[in-house]
This record gives sequence, C-alpha cells and structure tokens, in this order.
Amino acid sequence: MKSCIKNALREPLAHFALAGLALFLLLPQERDAASSTIQVGRTELTEFLQERSLLYDPERFAKLYDAMSPAQREDLLQDYVRQEVLYREAKSAGLDESDSLIRRRLIQQMELLLRDQSAAEIKLSDADVEGHFQDHRAEYEVPATISFTHVFFAKGRQDADAAARDALARLTRDDVTATEALEFGDRFPYRRNYADVTKRALAPELGAAMSQALFKAPVGKWLGPIASDHGVHLVFVTDRDEQRLPEFADVAPMVREDALLAERNRRARAAVNARLVSYRIVRGEDIGSLPEEAP
Repeated sequence: MKSCIKNALREPLAHFALAGLALFLLLPQERDAASSTIQVGRTELTEFLQERSLLYDPERFAKLYDAMSPAQREDLLQDYVRQEVLYREAKSAGLDESDSLIRRRLIQQMELLLRDQSAAEIKLSDADVEGHFQDHRAEYEVPATISFTHVFFAKGRQDADAAARDALARLTRDDVTATEALEFGDRFPYRRNYADVTKRALAPELGAAMSQALFKAPVGKWLGPIASDHGVHLVFVTDRDEQRLPEFADVAPMVREDALLAERNRRARAAVNARLVSYRIVRGEDIGSLPEEAP
C-alpha cells in the first residue's frame, strides 16, 4: 500500500491536484448542508469496489460485499468517504475545470458512457449485416498478391546491366528454375523469394515503380532487367492473384462485428446530438467568419 501511495505521489497530476487542494483548504469556505452530506449505502460501496478493481461485474462485487466482515465493510466505507471528500474538494477548487488532462478524461468517460448506454440493446438482422457488407464492399476486398523469385545485380557494379542481360539469356535458354537461379547474381539485402505479397508490402523493399511493374508482368517466364533503388533485377513470377471481393458467407462474422461497431458509433453520435439541442450556444464576435448555416 505504501509503495502504491509513493508511486501515485510521483505523478505530475497528483502534484497539481494536491497543490490546488492545499490552496483551497487555506481559504475560508461556506457550504450548505447538502454539499456537506455524503450519503453512503450498499450501492455506493459495491460500485466503489468495482471502480477500484477496474471491472464491471455487479453480481460478482455484490457477492464480494456480502462476504465481507463488518470490520472490512467499515474500512471500505472509510476509503470511500476519503475519496468522495477529496473528489468534492477538488471540484470545489475548480481542479476539474482548470486541468486539461482531467477535462479530456471526463470527456472520454462521458463518450464511453453514452456509447454503452446507446448500444445496450442493439440487434442486427442478417439482412442488416449483409447490407453493411454491400455498402462497404471496398473495405472487404482482398488485395492482389504475387509470388516470384528474382536475381539481383547491385547498382554499384559497373557491368550491372550487361551482367543482367547475359544472365537473362542463360536463364531463358536453359529454362532455369527459380530454385536453380539462386546461384546467379549478387546478394540482395532482403528476400530472394517472395510468396503471396501485396503491392503495399513490396514497396518498402523494392520501391513503388518495381512493385507496379511486377504486378503487370506475365507469369511463368523470366523477364527484365527491372530497375529498383538497389540495382536491377531479373524476375520469374510464379503466381499472381487478382484483387477480389470475397463471398459474404466467408466474412460474415467479421462483417457482423463491423456492423455492430458502426451502429454503436452511430447511436453514440445521436446521443450526443440529442444533448446538444438542450444547450444555447452564444457565438463571440471574435471567432471570425463562419458559414451562414453553421451547425
């Protein structure tokens, strides 16, 4: 427990909060009866147990509370009261308004709360899920992939182009296989054989221009030289799969999860918008020009 307290006190936020609280406590204060009353019951204490454990399981913590001895419950109550007092004093001191980190945390907590509340009873039909798939087809497309072997000639060699052309003639004439071709060329800093790689994955190693050329190359024959940032290459493409859209049945579970998330986000935005209408926004004259129909 002592080490936890020491760790907490090392946090900058803790220093700020303690400093602000100290200043506040030095000021004369007047409180009404309501603000000086802390109502503590079984509900507050079981929720406090959950907060301390960072878990949400009301049934579990209700049983845990019921299993506590009177002394343990008294300790729990005292901990709750201490934290509640500090929380109220911090709010009275304006720490929740003046610290940007606390403000962001409160905003995040409110967003999560609204999202959880709005998503409590979402039920999507199979038709809803398939509709999401059709509306977001591009997100589920499987990118084109290619498999190939290459022979590399480093650009530091003066005869790189000539050596590559001579090697291409031998590879083509003798019908050299991809495995046998490993004895040709120079050592490449990355791989000699690539299997089922996408254009995006190739670009960092071979460059965008060579990646584009590879996906247009014929399958089953040696070709080149093709230039990259490293030198020139002779390439034998063994297989290439075009970009395709999978069957809905093959990705239905993933689409359902995506559709649920999209609906949660939609409802959360709607919940926020519903609260916006209850606020009156006064626009200052110093904020500059705005669209005529600004929201």
